[in-house]
Amino acid sequence: MRNIEQIIKSARFIVLLGCSCFFIYLVFLIVSYFSAVIRLERQFEESTFPKMTEIIDHKINLFFNPSVKGLSLLSESLDWRRIMQKAVSDHRWIKSQMKTWAAELEVNSIGISDRDRKIVWDYWSDEPIIINPALSRDKWFFDLWRAEKKSDWVFTLYAEHPANNYQLYIDRLIRDRSGRSIGSIAAQIQLDRLREQLEHIINRGERVIILDGKANTIIDISRMEIGEGIQTYSFEDSSVKKSSSNKGDPLITGILAQARDYGRIEKDNRKLFYKRTSLFNGSISILSVMDRHIQLQKEKSRLRNDIIVLFTLFTLFIGGVLITMISFSQRLKFFAMKIETVKSKFEDLLFIITHGFSNEILVLQKSLTGIPDRVSTDIYLRLCEMSLMIQNSVNAARVENSKELIISKPYDFAWQWEKLTGNFKPLSEGKGQKFLSSPAVGCMINNDEEMVYQILANLVSNAIKYAPPGGEVRLNARVEGDSLFITVSDSGPGFIPEDRGELYSKFKKLSAKPSGGERSTGLGLYIVKQLADACNVRLTLSQGSGEVCGALWELELKTAQSGV
Repeated sequence: MRNIEQIIKSARFIVLLGCSCFFIYLVFLIVSYFSAVIRLERQFEESTFPKMTEIIDHKINLFFNPSVKGLSLLSESLDWRRIMQKAVSDHRWIKSQMKTWAAELEVNSIGISDRDRKIVWDYWSDEPIIINPALSRDKWFFDLWRAEKKSDWVFTLYAEHPANNYQLYIDRLIRDRSGRSIGSIAAQIQLDRLREQLEHIINRGERVIILDGKANTIIDISRMEIGEGIQTYSFEDSSVKKSSSNKGDPLITGILAQARDYGRIEKDNRKLFYKRTSLFNGSISILSVMDRHIQLQKEKSRLRNDIIVLFTLFTLFIGGVLITMISFSQRLKFFAMKIETVKSKFEDLLFIITHGFSNEILVLQKSLTGIPDRVSTDIYLRLCEMSLMIQNSVNAARVENSKELIISKPYDFAWQWEKLTGNFKPLSEGKGQKFLSSPAVGCMINNDEEMVYQILANLVSNAIKYAPPGGEVRLNARVEGDSLFITVSDSGPGFIPEDRGELYSKFKKLSAKPSGGERSTGLGLYIVKQLADACNVRLTLSQGSGEVCGALWELELKTAQSGV
């Protein structure tokens, strides 16, 4: 039963330990989550936003640089007056040249306009296009180049379908060798390509805006919305449309009003971080606006997903371990119960066998009556030794449950003392020893009579076994207060210091040898210690003195008058 209880306790401890680990890990994950959120909030302004805007600027530079630098090179390095004269007479040649330039600049198309002749060449058109100021489609283009003060760069927004597919035309002024403007060369760039590149960096609700040199919004790339007053050309109705907004975006207006090109502003209780970058010598500007709340929500979502995965894996692991351990403990409990059943049957069988042997030994001892002492003494001694050995074997098999076997009840110690001295005095004298015992002490003992007798019997038997012929075995009993003190001493060799550490070990044979050739099982002192602890008997070993210089055992038992 004790083994079963230990298994149940172990199973409960394992379950409790697993639940504790589960709770500690849950607390750890929660603390880690909130500390990570705090760290992300601090890092966003210090490192996250600067790195993201740096990547955005880098991608925009890579997107526009080839076109801008290529147009600058073409406009400044070629003899455009001669090229335009040849273009009038050889349309195929100029078309082939524009295809080559478009491929080198990696743009959709290249267009050339001649302001004086109002002609536009485009590589997808087989004939030059004559500009007609009377058409709304062409009037804005004509008016753009008719202005007295002309900018080297002009950025114009086109759309085949106004809802999407916005294209940015970058026009570069062409001058002759005297510096007089004679036309322009333009590159058509599909803005969807830029938006696709930026979608991997910015989130919904965040913005990347292209501004012209006067800080007017050309287009919001992230939303694909045009700015206030921006003209667009549509192939669907062959007309020019202009944004009808009467007021600018308040967010952009608020940012442009800031003195710094980098900072943050508050809007709707949210912190918006912005960065304004001028590109191509101020020809256009890029305004990046990012919401810390959106970025944190994205990171929080990622952290929550990671925590859920870790929590699920840990739960499955702990749950699997607990289920395995509980199943294992149940199997152990089942096997322990089977072992207990088999052990109980074995103890019952052992008890029956030993009880039968004990009865037969008792019959043989009685049969020695009338036989001469010189013959019967040795036989009687061997029979007593066998009886004690059998009883020790039974106790050794049952000693682990000795506390459960203890049945305490009051009994007269004087009767037990007389029985002890009466049984062992003949054995001692049969070996030629002097057996001395004090008179019986009249007191009541509240303990297990049989177990106490087994303790005393083993100690007296050992004294007789190790005392030499002609030696002395002495028993003494006295009452002091509410305690009964019993001493068993002999004149044998006693115990050397090396033996004292293993006195109560099971099947351990010590250095001393029995003086009469008796056999030793190594169980006597082991059983004495176990039974003494079970019966609450204080056991003390010391060295004798005087004639009795061997082992000196002292036992202390509480009398019935003590109430213990």
